[in-house]
Parts: sequence; C-alpha cells; structure tokens
Amino acid sequence: MTITDMARMLMNADRYQRGSTQPKYPNGAAVAHPDTPDDGMDITGMTAADFHIIPVSNEIEQKVRDRVFENMKYRYGMTGTGNEYGEMVHSYLMSIPAKDRRDAAYTIDQIHFDEVEKINAFVKSRVPGWQPGQSFDTSILEEYRQETARLASETPNRDTQAACGLIAEKRFDTFTRGSDTPTEISRILVRR
Repeated sequence: MTITDMARMLMNADRYQRGSTQPKYPNGAAVAHPDTPDDGMDITGMTAADFHIIPVSNEIEQKVRDRVFENMKYRYGMTGTGNEYGEMVHSYLMSIPAKDRRDAAYTIDQIHFDEVEKINAFVKSRVPGWQPGQSFDTSILEEYRQETARLASETPNRDTQAACGLIAEKRFDTFTRGSDTPTEISRILVRR
C-alpha cells in the first residue's frame, strides 16, 4: 500500500465519519443521523423496574443542575464538547459503595433529565417556538433561577421526604404509569 492509498483511505474514513453526524443547529452542534436505530446497544437485559431512585449527595445534585443551566445559558440547550460531566459523575460514583452505583447513576440521570425538561419548558413558555440550539435572550434564565430557589425553599428537606416515603426506592416505571405526575416527580427530585 502506497502513501497515496493510505491518505485516500483516511480521507474516505473521515468523509464517512462526517456523514454519520450532520450539523443541524445554528450553533454547529451535531446530532445523530436520522437512520440511527433508537434501541441502542443494551445487552444487559435489564428493564426499567431494575433501576431505583436513591438519595445522592446534595453536591453532585447541584453540580448536575448547574451543568444543565450552563448548557442552556451558553449553548442554548445543547451539550458541550468534552467529558467533564462524565468525569464528574464517574468520580462521584467511585466514591460510593459499589452496590449503590447503578442506582446512583440512574438517579443522577433522572435528575439531569428532569432539570432539562423543566428548563426547556420554562424557555419554551417565554420564547414560543424555541427549539434546542436556537439562540434566545438568556437573561430570562435568571427568572428561572429565582423560581427554582423559591421552590427549593418550599420543599421539605431530605429527611422529611424520606420519612414521608417520597424517595424510598421509587421505580421509574411507576412514574411512567401515571401514578405520579411530572410535578410530583419534580418535587421528589428537586433539591432534597
């Protein structure tokens, strides 16, 4: 194989790679190709019933919420490049007992998804027609911060919630069956 053949092979591989993710948003963020399967590569055989919401530290919870807020403020709802978020979660998971890691990771994901949904809904309520990646006046996010702080002050602390049984091993499938509304989920997950 000549150097020209090797260069051609690398160029074709690069062209193929760029074709699998197409920039779709004004800020240049890339999303997966529409033909990418949605089922993922789950080979564990686990279902939603195998995952539980457990208490996690206030520090990691706040870091997750701050990261979502930063993504909204500086990237208009798109995630940034790099792996700081993953490293942050990984370091937290390595600091807790191994038996709790799966459920803690699941809980952190649920906190993240819950915060993303809340902040997206807030922005959409203030900017009709907004989609993630589209720019908007980020000064409205201060109102979101104030509202979140107000709700946190009205929410009972973690010990009170645990005593009431609100966060004791709730399974995600109970959320999707409709026994708990999204507002109740937010109250469970918001700043314990």
